[in-house]
Amino acid sequence: MSRVTAVAASILAITLFAVAQNSVPTAANGLPVLADGTPIKVKINHALSSSDAKLGESVECEVVEEVHVGNIVVIEKGSSVMARVSAVQSKKEGDHNAKLDVSAEFVRVADGNKAQLRGKDSASGSNAMVLELGPHVLVGKDIKLANGSEVTAYVSGDVTIDPRRFSQLGGATTAIPAAVLASETTELQISSQPVAAEVTVDNILVGETPVRVIVRNGDHVLAVRVSGYTGWFRTIHTGGGIMPIIATLESGENNQMQYKDGLSSQTGACASGVCGNSPGDVARAARARKAQPAPDPSLEPTPKQ
Repeated sequence: MSRVTAVAASILAITLFAVAQNSVPTAANGLPVLADGTPIKVKINHALSSSDAKLGESVECEVVEEVHVGNIVVIEKGSSVMARVSAVQSKKEGDHNAKLDVSAEFVRVADGNKAQLRGKDSASGSNAMVLELGPHVLVGKDIKLANGSEVTAYVSGDVTIDPRRFSQLGGATTAIPAAVLASETTELQISSQPVAAEVTVDNILVGETPVRVIVRNGDHVLAVRVSGYTGWFRTIHTGGGIMPIIATLESGENNQMQYKDGLSSQTGACASGVCGNSPGDVARAARARKAQPAPDPSLEPTPKQ
């Protein structure tokens, strides 16, 4: 192969890869989607017959071929599929035909979540999977479905995929949209009166007011302290965006950072840049100091005459 031909082949491969990546459906936030109607090949690990199957009976099934969204394996081969007998009618005496319907309910996705399933490639009609007449399906007086029969189920409704939950299955190479990352963190804009107070978030010193801090969404403990004022602390819940916080500290009678419960940290600790104690740690230290016995005067050395 000539050099020109090799280069052209490489360009073609890159182009086809880019087209394949761009063809992956995405949700409104930009994350990839396991699309509604995606076919899932299913093997039924359960022998069934319309003569003895019970309505509502669970049917053991598994995925025959892994399912991809872009370069991510979202459903692994062998993943379990929940299915049930949704209609059954035995061909006994009479003119009616035998009937045996098996409906898929959901499949286990590789991140541990569920994807709802249906039996048809469109949302209309019965939810039963189509039991094709083949080597595993025998029709006589009753319908008999042999162990190992393969059918097709379809994903019912779009399923948003977070690539970070599939890091070992190709997700590590998929970029997370900036909008998603922004929605998972909160910017705390912390100010105080007076200014230049030391701020700790979850017992970590982050600076002096005014200060901006990015935190993961959830619950966080804030403490704002400065010598000569009562300590200010709150438990807050963050849910994205920007959260302004104004801490108004009350002046104290001494230079200790006294908390609302009356317990105080060491004198001048924050002023010297050593505010590493949480309110709980401060409380335990204060109790320990109070619990120490007073010195016994009789044990003190006698002054020399």
